[in-house]
Amino acid sequence: MTKTVLVTGVRAPSAAHVAQLLADGGLTVYAADSLDNVLTRRSRAVHLTLRHPSPRTDYIAFRTWLAEAVERHNIDLIFPTCEEVLHLARATKELGISRKLFAPDVDVVLAHHDKFAFVETMRRIGMPAPKTRLLRTQSSLEAVLADAPDLVFKPALSRFASRVLIRPTAERAARLRPTAEDPWVAQEALNGPEICIYIAARRGHLCAVSAYRSLHRAGIGAGICFEPVNDPRIMAFAKKFATASSWTGQAAFDCIDTEQGLIPIECNPRATSGIHFFTDGPAFVSALKGSTMAQPDNEILQVVPAMLTFGFGQALTQGNLKAWGRDLLRARSALRYAAPGIIPTASCLIEIGLGALRRRQSLAEASTFDIEWDAEAARYL
Repeated sequence: MTKTVLVTGVRAPSAAHVAQLLADGGLTVYAADSLDNVLTRRSRAVHLTLRHPSPRTDYIAFRTWLAEAVERHNIDLIFPTCEEVLHLARATKELGISRKLFAPDVDVVLAHHDKFAFVETMRRIGMPAPKTRLLRTQSSLEAVLADAPDLVFKPALSRFASRVLIRPTAERAARLRPTAEDPWVAQEALNGPEICIYIAARRGHLCAVSAYRSLHRAGIGAGICFEPVNDPRIMAFAKKFATASSWTGQAAFDCIDTEQGLIPIECNPRATSGIHFFTDGPAFVSALKGSTMAQPDNEILQVVPAMLTFGFGQALTQGNLKAWGRDLLRARSALRYAAPGIIPTASCLIEIGLGALRRRQSLAEASTFDIEWDAEAARYL
């Protein structure tokens, strides 16, 4: 029986939310991250917040830390929330404790994280997917340049929509430099609104499903204000995926609602904003244990600090201030349930910001730099 859980990636609001859910559900929650200033530092939901080595820059030390932490704190379940899920899947497999991880085997996680492998995986299990070509050389890029205005180009292991080109000119696409170490994909640009679907499942049995559309975004990347979507096709999609893949863990899909139906264009095998629609901890934990499925809330949510910064700037640029103001007033704070607090949030942002300045990165790039899984890490497979 699961009693003690380790939640990782607690720099993220979704992780603070998970920690609160699991604690409200009666579990003893430990938290861990490779940053020092994280959102659970003052959380009453968390028994203790631990710091671990960066799995990207010192994987061996990270694996050693994990083995010691699991034994010392009697961890029954490891609940990843960010990209560290790939490193955890690798480490738990090597340590022989994969059964404790709320995620699939490392090769399965990678097959959904990698944007080309994901499309191949969807086709293999009989689910729809857009036409996608893998670009590893300049010649493979040149072969698709004539169709560039009908394509989306993105790194196979990108995040936050970083470096994505949507329907570019052939001249602009020709500037890309795909390599075997930094592969790209060229994917058909589908027409229709985007719907994001979050699921949690155990051995193919759905525990939780939520879906939403982003009303406002930080650039072209992550949503910062999202409206729930209720559609029977969403549950049908989630059930088909979970059953066909015998999925254990979390997964989130960016789908396009086309005339042919919902078509997933990429997957994040981890937590996303969809977790914020669940605020009944006992029901969520009960669902994880195999009881009835947890039910999401039906309110519009927003990340207030992001809406006041990224959202305002984008609305000003696009002449969309009226809609921005309306949504700012009517949406509930996605952070209200876990309530990480101003000081931990500011401290976390400062630590990430200092790292961004030191490495000359954007804030988005710096926010996951030390836990990312890139092509170099994937070579061990």
